Amino acid sequence: MANQNLIKGAYMGPQNAGIADLYLNSIAKKQGRGPGRYGGNIPVPYKNMQQYLNKKVDSYIDNLPAGYEVEKLPSGMRNGVTNWSKDLQIQAGNHARLMKKTKPGSPQFINARNEFQNIKNQFKNISTNLDQFKAAKTEFLQDYDSKTISEGVDTDRLKLLYSTDTYNYSLVNGQLQFQLPDGSMVDGNKLPKYFNKNSDGANKLLQLNESSYKSGGQWDSYTKSMYERKVNNIVQEKGREGLLSLATDTFLDAPIIAKDHPNSWLLQEENHEQLQQYVVDQYVQGMESAAGQGYQKKQSKTSTGGGGSSKYSANISNPDQYFSNDKIMDIKDELGPSSNHSIEAGEDGIYELKINKPGSAPWKQVIDMKDPKAAERSRKIYNQWLGSISSSSIDPANL
Repeated sequence: MANQNLIKGAYMGPQNAGIADLYLNSIAKKQGRGPGRYGGNIPVPYKNMQQYLNKKVDSYIDNLPAGYEVEKLPSGMRNGVTNWSKDLQIQAGNHARLMKKTKPGSPQFINARNEFQNIKNQFKNISTNLDQFKAAKTEFLQDYDSKTISEGVDTDRLKLLYSTDTYNYSLVNGQLQFQLPDGSMVDGNKLPKYFNKNSDGANKLLQLNESSYKSGGQWDSYTKSMYERKVNNIVQEKGREGLLSLATDTFLDAPIIAKDHPNSWLLQEENHEQLQQYVVDQYVQGMESAAGQGYQKKQSKTSTGGGGSSKYSANISNPDQYFSNDKIMDIKDELGPSSNHSIEAGEDGIYELKINKPGSAPWKQVIDMKDPKAAERSRKIYNQWLGSISSSSIDPANL
């Protein structure tokens, strides 16, 4: 069987070859190397590409006037559009003069009238294109800046399109087309779409999770089935876009699926049903775990006389929020300088938990927050250290 850690480590995320080359060549330029030095299917970590694109958008927003004041006709397009407009105005004048010189209803008159109307339509089309462009660009920049855009949608081309006022473009029959720096084309009549985070669905799931925690108890098959139905209904409410958001956006500590995660194949449209089931399973498992933690807290209060005031209880109100590798050291702020509880960080992911007991040797345990195989053991030790479950509920032989 292949080494899963190696596979995960080698995975780079979805690749946009053109944008990847832009990113790599930007590095080459900084290092004084010639353009194209890095071209040619070199994989780029998804995170690095997004940082590169985000920096472009951030820089553009920082230089905008207050209120995201986007121009209808970007400065880099003014000369070209003005010259195009003048040429058409001359043509329109010629057709208008020809209509005056020819007999109404004659072939020459009809042809001149048609050409004149065609030019009017071109002016109307370009004006509409530019209005749509300004509105779409303004909305995107506002949503991007407020961090409401979902990770479930590919915004790479939008970030390139809306982070500049200098464009390579073409005007054919009043139809506007943009050529992006990665070589792709964007039709001014069909600007790329995006969607925002499914915050409504996430709030409903968080409320359901809180309800499960407060109810506290071991689930039977009926309870689990009931929660599965509720979660499934929430997951389906906003269609595919809502599902993608619930899968990829960070509503708790981390997304269920990141685009550079080995499970990201589930995000492809042909795997929609599998993605839906996976998302439902992940949220339901979290709720079942919350119910178990709520039950443990009730048991702890019972074993300490109902107040959670055991001699060696750390009295942390919500310890679960710190149980992750990037948050666990933050719990020191909750313990306070006079606490008999302490935590020290060792090598990456290794932590020593300690309880000082006057008159006897201190209680010490080591946990590994990066080893998924040790997750259950680490959780038990963590809870015992804080006094959030009674010592008697843990079998020392299993620690």
